[in-house]
Order: sequence, then C-alpha cells, then structure tokens
Amino acid sequence: MKRKRKRKRKRKMKMKYMKKRKRTIKTYRKEEEEDEKEDEDYDEDEDRSKDEVKDEDGK
Repeated sequence: MKRKRKRKRKRKMKMKYMKKRKRTIKTYRKEEEEDEKEDEDYDEDEDRSKDEVKDEDGK
C-alpha cells in the first residue's frame, strides 16, 4: 500500500513539473524564433559591412 501511494505521489509531482516545463518550453520557443529572426537581420548587415571593407581594400 505504501509503495502504491509513493508511486502515485511521484507521478503526480512529475505531471505537475512537466506541465510547468511545457509552458516554459512554448514561451522559450517563441523567444528563440524571434532571436533567430534578429540574428538573420544582423548577419545580413554584417555581410554588407564586410563587402564594403573588401571593396575599400581592393581599391
């Protein structure tokens, strides 16, 4: 009986933890997607500046 109760409690705690975790994972994914978009924009700007530097060195 004690083992059954222990297992039940353990499973309940795990579900509680996973629900919290799932919520944070969703918000984390949204933030990650936004960061990726910003990184892409930043990379494009960086590529442009590198090209400009190459042009100046070539002249």
